[in-house]
Amino acid sequence: MRSVIASLVVVMFVASATAAPRKILVLPLDGNAPPAQRTSLNASVAKLAKANIDGDVTIGDTTFNETAAAVGCSPDQAACAETVMSTLAVDELVYGIATTQSGTTTVVVNRAVLGTPARTQNAAISDSAPGEQAEGGLAALFGAPAAGPGEAGSAAPAGGVAVTEPTDKTSFFDTRERRIGFGAIGVGAATMLVGMSLWISESSMQGDIDDHPTESLDDLRDLHDLEDRAATKALWGNILVGAGLVLGGVGAYYLYKDNQNRKLTVTPAPTEAGMTLVLGGRW
Repeated sequence: MRSVIASLVVVMFVASATAAPRKILVLPLDGNAPPAQRTSLNASVAKLAKANIDGDVTIGDTTFNETAAAVGCSPDQAACAETVMSTLAVDELVYGIATTQSGTTTVVVNRAVLGTPARTQNAAISDSAPGEQAEGGLAALFGAPAAGPGEAGSAAPAGGVAVTEPTDKTSFFDTRERRIGFGAIGVGAATMLVGMSLWISESSMQGDIDDHPTESLDDLRDLHDLEDRAATKALWGNILVGAGLVLGGVGAYYLYKDNQNRKLTVTPAPTEAGMTLVLGGRW
């Protein structure tokens, strides 16, 4: 029976430890750049994200300003990106703005990860250039090689590009559910190991009990003490193994909840007052 329980626990731990992929949301660019150019830039940003970020990349339908208004934060505040990510249950957010002035479009793209400051990359192109020309200037933000001379993005005007070198500080334990889940499983596993060691100790004592002499009163007293110690170890072994199973179940629940929280839908919907943002998903 004990071996069956141990086998079930191992299977449960292996299944629970399978982590869900990271969720990355890429939002369309804000700004006053020509609509056709913004559409092209959005496609380029999405292409860079999908090609270079590990995880499940979702392309949103609303800009960061629209999303911020829907979740109730100011897009000018640094904490707003954290609020958006927490509300939408995503691990990473890519957003930005494309502004056109005097024939030049300046693209500012931000990449925010839960728990770390957002990183920024700028590129500048002609107001009539396709979005592909900005890819070389934005590539470093996504960990891709920057464009060399003659490649896409090299046509950016001088002095129009300001680069912030990215440093990837993404943490695997980026959500409360994931930290609790793996923490509970780890503590549960340790608790079960202690319980199983008590079972083994009690089993070894059983041989001493079976072979213990019973010829005198002192022998009987020693035997009684030995049986008491063995019974205590067996009891605590049962308690600790049971507690480990409970903790493992709690951890599995939180990992399942973490997986469900990462499922996201963002859909704009018309209303009498204008356009609103419908946030869908299982929380």
